[in-house]
Amino acid sequence: MKKINLSIIMILFGLMTTMGQDGNGDGRVWVWQDELQDALADAKIYTSPKDRTYFVRPAFEEWLVRAVSKSAREEWRKTTSMDAEERKKIYVLLDELAALVSKKLAAHIPSAEMFANGTEEEKTMMKGKITGIEQIKIHKIGLQDKNWRIEKGDDGIPTGRRKWGYVWYKKDASLVDFPWCRVFEMYIYQPYAGGGTYGASEAFYERRWLCGCPK
Repeated sequence: MKKINLSIIMILFGLMTTMGQDGNGDGRVWVWQDELQDALADAKIYTSPKDRTYFVRPAFEEWLVRAVSKSAREEWRKTTSMDAEERKKIYVLLDELAALVSKKLAAHIPSAEMFANGTEEEKTMMKGKITGIEQIKIHKIGLQDKNWRIEKGDDGIPTGRRKWGYVWYKKDASLVDFPWCRVFEMYIYQPYAGGGTYGASEAFYERRWLCGCPK
């Protein structure tokens, strides 16, 4: 029996996942519908930032952006092969999510505790990780952790330590088509250097999410 070329199998699999059963449309639509339903469920039960830091779970944050930003939605649509009927189904869910955002997101304000700590040096490191910082207005920046969180390997020896922090900001209105602010989640990390000592601090970006703006 002749060996089947692996690259051919991969190409065929890719076509199957991006096309509907009739060869038209996008076969991933059902996955997107499930994700949007989950995002809607998160938004519907959201009551207060005191209950949780996220409006929708991190895995669904991009759907939140596509719901409120027409440009982000259009850019994403261009990466798909959805037909008109599939697009209608997805857009109905996105519009429903956008309606919940309009109703609830203004109250989703980061707590003061998220920015309560941090030296000027640490804040400067955090700012240094923000691309296009000249295009944003920072409302608050700081570390939530006052003390280091020690990380250890399976042998119990430290591997490093970190402090988590946040940047609450709004991008210049001329660059976005939605009125909401965002939060950058970051951390300051020091690798373990042995003998109870740690290396130099460095800031790392983790993720970002939409939120309300200062009142």
